Amino acid sequence: MKSFWLVAFGCFVQLSLLAQPLQYGETRYFSFKNNFWINLHHFLYQEASGSQLRHLQEDGMTFLDIGEAPIRKGLSQEDQEILQQAISYYTKKLVAKDLRTDLGQMRTWFRKQPENGQITDTRFTREFTAILNRVAPIYRSNFWQLHESHNWEIMDQHIERIYQIEEAMIRKMEEMSANVWPAETKVRVDLTTYGSWSSAYSSSRPIMNLVISTIDPGHETSEFIETTFHEGTHLLYLFDQSPVRDEIYNQAEAREMDFPRGLWHAWLFYLCGKATQEELAAFDESHQLTIDTKNVFSNYNTPALRTILDRYYEGKLDMKEAVKTLLDDLASK
Repeated sequence: MKSFWLVAFGCFVQLSLLAQPLQYGETRYFSFKNNFWINLHHFLYQEASGSQLRHLQEDGMTFLDIGEAPIRKGLSQEDQEILQQAISYYTKKLVAKDLRTDLGQMRTWFRKQPENGQITDTRFTREFTAILNRVAPIYRSNFWQLHESHNWEIMDQHIERIYQIEEAMIRKMEEMSANVWPAETKVRVDLTTYGSWSSAYSSSRPIMNLVISTIDPGHETSEFIETTFHEGTHLLYLFDQSPVRDEIYNQAEAREMDFPRGLWHAWLFYLCGKATQEELAAFDESHQLTIDTKNVFSNYNTPALRTILDRYYEGKLDMKEAVKTLLDDLASK
């Protein structure tokens, strides 16, 4: 009897701890951060490349108006020149590199730098460190307060709902991936005003880290919620650690057909969107799937894929059957 009450008390304590986020920006599975250097880095990258804005325009959208225009207009000539020197460096040295892969170590490095001081580490060349230290005061004085508050504002709009549905979402994503979320893993989410061309990306090395841009107008909507779970769920689809990816590869190889490299990702996009839609419906909230609104993986996003994955989601097909049926459909085209 004593052990029963100990177990019951333990469960009560655990549930009590889960009743509210432990601290601002925290849920059980995600930790939202708003880092000065990482925001400056993405700001300069976007200024140099324009890739995020171009991609949004292709989808008929543009950046949210957060009040930057008067700030830019009010910069002194000297500040404009220093800012342009930093942008020119990014143009010449960095924009040809991918933020997620090529510059992944740089993002990790930024997290280790003092947010309220200068960088002394010259790992990525003395020139780069000097440029950052020169432009940082201009960014801090003119843009950072606006960017920091906007990032938190977008998170504030969604974190309660993320917290309310994350247990159900993670369980569904585990089931759909035929994988298990690593014990005690809380994924870091870096909020950035500007981001990659896709407005969000994730990297698994050295830790699972999501980067979500808040200036994308879609992230004022429930798309932000789906994006958080989608990018976080990449943890369940890592290369050589994903039953779904392995099954697609093995069955494709057995058929002697080309490996459909994006199929696992379309699988994740559709099922995460569907699960998000279902969970938000419980709060009488509608949700449009990101695979549709952002028109991603349109070559895979067919009525056949949706029908097959609906059956899988409903438990009418197991994972191997779902993969087989998807490959049957692809082979028939």
